Amino acid sequence: MSGKPKQVQTKTKKFKIIKKENPINPIPKKILDEFKYEIYSLTKNTTLTKPGSVKHLLFGEETSRQSISIRCGKPIGESFPKKLINSTQHLKLEICGCLKLNNSENKKDFDLIFKEEQKKSVYYRESKGNMDLDTEKLPATISKINELEQELKIKYPGYKIDVGIYNWSIFDRNDSECGLNQIKICENNGIKVYHFKEFLELLKYKMSRDEFYSYFRELGKVFNWINNF
Repeated sequence: MSGKPKQVQTKTKKFKIIKKENPINPIPKKILDEFKYEIYSLTKNTTLTKPGSVKHLLFGEETSRQSISIRCGKPIGESFPKKLINSTQHLKLEICGCLKLNNSENKKDFDLIFKEEQKKSVYYRESKGNMDLDTEKLPATISKINELEQELKIKYPGYKIDVGIYNWSIFDRNDSECGLNQIKICENNGIKVYHFKEFLELLKYKMSRDEFYSYFRELGKVFNWINNF
């Protein structure tokens, strides 16, 4: 019997393309070591308590803890997260600091601005070591963040603007024993407050609670060493 051979249909396999996510890695040791030396450099010009203060009366001359807190605030709250952001592959640190506003000669201080191109997102974080803000600073902080959010919407058209407060002195909310009412007020006004753990998750880094506090306690020991020298 003659005729055309019967055609056999074959099924083409479809493969699902899986996007490779950035792995969650520990914070690079090089960054932790570099920042440690940055903090150590602050000990070269420390302020000592002086006669005429209660602290000097009770404890004598020693390194001023208030001075340490003030001097370490900017490095821990801004320099350290900038180093971390710069070390990632998926985030890009934008120009931060005192920037001129749109259609104005006024300037405002943008603590942390970084961009995630893949998600078309721009993040702004107001850096705060202490959330126990008084009745003047709290509304001023909320007003500032709202204003800077509008500025970023103009500067980055087509991007989602994600604003919030980076409360870097605690690992997560469970560790906080002060400023909780202020945090609640901020979040009721649409301003999320993030802590170190959430910040690391955004950067795709990992560090345990114990490692976090151990690292910064170790940095603090150098100031105790000065008092005992």
